[in-house]
Amino acid sequence: MSTVFTTLPGQPHSVGAARRFVAASLRACPVGVPDEVTEAVELVVSELATNALRHTRTGASGGTFSVRVETTPCRVRGEVHSGALLHRHDTPHVFQADLGGLAEGGRGLALVDQLTTRWGSLPHAHGVYFLLHWPTPRT
Repeated sequence: MSTVFTTLPGQPHSVGAARRFVAASLRACPVGVPDEVTEAVELVVSELATNALRHTRTGASGGTFSVRVETTPCRVRGEVHSGALLHRHDTPHVFQADLGGLAEGGRGLALVDQLTTRWGSLPHAHGVYFLLHWPTPRT
């Protein structure tokens, strides 16, 4: 098992830094993460980090967010830890409105839902976790 962790400032440029960190970490991982899984994790981390900036105190002055990725031979488990929610009763959920292809936002968690095996709110911390599984290669 391999685990990596980083904390970044709650600034828009940090979303790209989080993507690069995750991509480099997964490509260097001795487990042999498939390229398509690495690309999916990059996108998921980007969406979750962006949501942390927009919907939590992470985006406030002095805010930070953390990214943690754990890899096993057929699974990636990731977490994006953020600041407290801006609105007390908000929880991460997939936006269900008919976007009609014209909306500029609102698709992030729908994309996370499509790309991951499972995702949801962290039970004891502010943030979101995700899982991606892939088949074990046959020998």
